[in-house]
Amino acid sequence: MTFARPLLLAFIAALSTTDLPAATTATTQAGTDGAASALFPQQRDIEGFTLTIHAPQVRSWTEFEHFTSTIAFSLTPSGQTAMEYGTATVAGDTVVDMDKRTVTIRSPRVTDVTFAKPVPANYTAAVMDAATRESIDVRLDLFLAQLADEVLPQTAPAGFNTSPPPILVRSTPTALLFVNGAPVPSAVPNTGLEVIVNANWPLYRDATGSGMYYLLSGDCWLTSGKLDQGWKAATTLPRGFASLPSGEEYATVRKAVPLKNCTRALPQVVFADRPTELIVTKGKPALETIPGTSGLEWVKNTESPLFKLESNWYLLVAGRWFTTTNLDQGAWAYSKDLPKAFSAIPEDHARSAVRASVPGTVEAKMAALEASVPRKIRISKGSPPAVDVTYAGDPKFETIPGTQVARAVNNGFDVFLYQNRFYLCYAAGWYVGDSPIGPWAATADVPAAIYEIPPDSPSFAVTDVKVTGSSADDIEYSSTDAYAAGVFLAFGVAYYGTGWYYPPYIHGPFYYPYWGSYGHGSWYNPTTGRYGSRSVWYGPYGGYSFTQGYNPRTGRYGYVETGWDGDEWASFGETYNPRTGIGTQTERYYDQDKNRLDTERTVERGDEWVQSERSTDFDDRTTTVERETSQGGSSEVQRSREGGTVSSERTVTSGDGNTYTMSGEQSLGRGSSTITGADGSITTDTVRNDGRSATAIEGSGGGKALSVSGEGPGRTTVGQSGSGDTYAGYNGNIYKKTDNGWQRYDNGQWKPAESSPYVPRDRPSPPTVAPAVPAASTPVAPATQARTNDRGSAQRESIESRERAQLERDYAARQRGDRQFQQRSSRGGGFRSRGR
Repeated sequence: MTFARPLLLAFIAALSTTDLPAATTATTQAGTDGAASALFPQQRDIEGFTLTIHAPQVRSWTEFEHFTSTIAFSLTPSGQTAMEYGTATVAGDTVVDMDKRTVTIRSPRVTDVTFAKPVPANYTAAVMDAATRESIDVRLDLFLAQLADEVLPQTAPAGFNTSPPPILVRSTPTALLFVNGAPVPSAVPNTGLEVIVNANWPLYRDATGSGMYYLLSGDCWLTSGKLDQGWKAATTLPRGFASLPSGEEYATVRKAVPLKNCTRALPQVVFADRPTELIVTKGKPALETIPGTSGLEWVKNTESPLFKLESNWYLLVAGRWFTTTNLDQGAWAYSKDLPKAFSAIPEDHARSAVRASVPGTVEAKMAALEASVPRKIRISKGSPPAVDVTYAGDPKFETIPGTQVARAVNNGFDVFLYQNRFYLCYAAGWYVGDSPIGPWAATADVPAAIYEIPPDSPSFAVTDVKVTGSSADDIEYSSTDAYAAGVFLAFGVAYYGTGWYYPPYIHGPFYYPYWGSYGHGSWYNPTTGRYGSRSVWYGPYGGYSFTQGYNPRTGRYGYVETGWDGDEWASFGETYNPRTGIGTQTERYYDQDKNRLDTERTVERGDEWVQSERSTDFDDRTTTVERETSQGGSSEVQRSREGGTVSSERTVTSGDGNTYTMSGEQSLGRGSSTITGADGSITTDTVRNDGRSATAIEGSGGGKALSVSGEGPGRTTVGQSGSGDTYAGYNGNIYKKTDNGWQRYDNGQWKPAESSPYVPRDRPSPPTVAPAVPAASTPVAPATQARTNDRGSAQRESIESRERAQLERDYAARQRGDRQFQQRSSRGGGFRSRGR
């Protein structure tokens, strides 16, 4: 594409598509995809022709590096309007970008070009030339959806723990006070107070006075002389609270001082010294039958994923299912095999997210497949890590049972001792040193003994970080979600953590915890693709939560605190990553009486910063977003809806003083937008019909693009003709999906596939690729479907049946892949990290 490049780059950098009317979303999606070519169908102009390529129908993805696919295309000679349809096989090596959620096909190889009817020889050459002259970007979610049916379930790695954690059920507002091991007090300077650093809630002790504990519950205080009993509302606070330091770590507590007159009912406090799950219902469990599931019921008055089928209760925690026949007695047991009723939960049900943890569902297969996609980094050989390794006292190492490897226990890093050498795993790379504090140097020589560390060791995740390449200059490392997020695969679903509880290491005031599987209400959210973890709330319709985490592998720290009641809620969160130096602060407030949501967000790195403020008035149906940067850039967006028309106005000023204006409008099935700046302009025109849409994009530099969307993502159209979504079938047959069913292109016309005779094409089969062999770092891999060229009349009915079944799978995969991509790109995930 030949857009006015400076304008386009500024446009992409400045825009957030959520601020634009729906008519322009498809146009600007390039800004969020990271590559405009990830949109399909796409047009490529070559000498004498225009080629339209549809999304690849992926057939195999061996080791997540080499793929084969079939594609449908149309070729239009210059000066003509008639399209010549065809199919081709596309293969090549792939590179995955997990942040942009794209798969780049480098130097694609195009073979087996087959047209639906005879064409001149130069047509085939034109297709091959246009398709191979540049790389192709495809949405990762499309790959996952296309291959989900071929995922082979794997058993859990040997040594995983499936014993249930303690599971408590309460029917009144309850707070779970979890102190990880023996209380670790840390003196608060000049106050006479101690903060218990290994508690999941703000917990203080009057160290020089009464010795009483004080627990912050929202903006109210509870007090008790013992952690495990006697909690009641505090009537006074020690004077030391008035002298709390000004640091950010005490900001939440300072807001609750002096003591307020707490009028609301305070929660019951349940104490636990090991990871415990808490289910809170509002009164007795309220059951409601889920349609189409043969009697499966869900508990609708709790936030917990709790179900009942016949006499059994089922709870989902950290990807695992536990069952009991009596909620009050708490005799829970691990359940590997679920009743088929769970697979029948409708995708639009309030608890449909649990389908990602139900073996056999497409959501579970996609989650397992994504967790297996490797992330690869390259580090200069011999270079040091961006971290200083320190210890609480002298370095202390303990042998990992069953191995010859010892691990450091009194610091927050993965440091190992093996045969008088020290090894550090940090940020998905390996380093070696002659001393426990370094100096460290990136290495490709990692002892095999390290990969024998069992799951009951808190360092098990490092076995996922492997050396996959080495040259004279640098080293390539590969890892998956097992290392980055503690997500492991078992029985075809994603599990969070190994199931083991790792007691923390405590040395005086130093506390080194390990992120565990339980005690945080962890569950996989297929909308975000992440495990969300939070300290247990009290009361499903009002209360307070506090979530925090630190991952030494990336250095990222973050927390979010949220309070809510019947008509308003507020939250505040911070993150900081010392490796990148980037910190964020986000504050949100919603008032139901005013029906208004306000959000403020700041992103900082050193002296550089970006600030944004967003206000949404749901009654007036208006949204205003203002942004400002430390470099002098700014933008202001106003979006409004009146009747059936949505309008937006935007002004962007770059740091060098250039100003760009954007305007857009959508009404009655048609939308347009114009972006104008000093370097030219970009115009779009969108036509909508029966829930489908096509957007033509044109830049003042002459570049053109075709972007599509539909009432269900993946329901695409070609151009503005509404001629349907085109697919490649077996042996070169061309199909499109319409509201009236499948049609096949035959002798220059589209005919209903059911009435049109099956026509096998004289086309060789795509190359057969050996099935992907699961590697240790990729425990789930898609099987390869080998296509055959069966042409005998006795097999024709079987071939046609298989072809139509595959078309339905490809169609469903496009819809699901595009929908998931849009969800993942537009929504944040729950806080997900593991480590200490």
